[in-house]
Amino acid sequence: MAAWGGCSAGVACAQSTTFSFYLDEPCKTSAGVYRPDGTLVRTLWSKVRYYAAGTNSAAWDGLDDNSNPAPSGVYQIRVLQHNTEYVWDGAIGNTSDELSGPTVHTGFWPMRDLTIAGTNAFYVSGYNEGKYDFRTFATTDPQRVKATWGPGNNPADIYDRNWNWAATDGHWVYFACEAATDPTNGTADDYPGFIVAFNVSDDSHAYFTNGVPIPNGPGPDEVYPNGIYVGTQPGLSGLAVQQNGNLLAVSVAPDNRVYLFDKTIGAALGSFSVNAPGRVWL
Repeated sequence: MAAWGGCSAGVACAQSTTFSFYLDEPCKTSAGVYRPDGTLVRTLWSKVRYYAAGTNSAAWDGLDDNSNPAPSGVYQIRVLQHNTEYVWDGAIGNTSDELSGPTVHTGFWPMRDLTIAGTNAFYVSGYNEGKYDFRTFATTDPQRVKATWGPGNNPADIYDRNWNWAATDGHWVYFACEAATDPTNGTADDYPGFIVAFNVSDDSHAYFTNGVPIPNGPGPDEVYPNGIYVGTQPGLSGLAVQQNGNLLAVSVAPDNRVYLFDKTIGAALGSFSVNAPGRVWL
């Protein structure tokens, strides 16, 4: 407690009083002067690191937080000590190990679909402006991205579409885009959706025998080297692949159809009618 004599009425003054406090270990501290009713009069310091262990001394100059002399009375000086540290544990919905960089799970939209082959997990995050379209991580190290992909694997080459589905048979991983750019101008999203594939073993491109280069933007490098268009109009709405068989099934809601392909050749095998199909399973 500090008994403060204050000043005579109408006379400006400021007197200093010293005080001491004891710490059992080096700590970050904050200190303030309070009235007996708990009202804060003056913040002396905040989050100072570090006062040493043992007895420490400090002073109050008798002024309040507005630099006015405190009136006569009894005050309490309180010192708060702590060694609390902030540790990055990820933002809500993002538990990456790092704050930023290529190993962070980031996306313009949340994750839209996830598929797993052994200890390899692959996912798409819908539209992801100016960033990579797909990512993979090891299930044994889920807080770190292992690989990312775009058309040319160069951020400057990427102009992204809406990637909403992923599927794997353990050998290839397939990613589905709901609409493609018009190949005549590389800009408008008014072309049917398409599928691209990568090798699970080394994250390299997998090539459909019947696949074609698919523009992903207006630049010459913004091209997926080998993919298959699906349906007659934008609106690809689901994707599935057989684990042991050869079927790749793709639904297109506006077409009211599910299309079947050979999963490695990319050849069309047929289709059947379903009203506004969505997610599919095989």
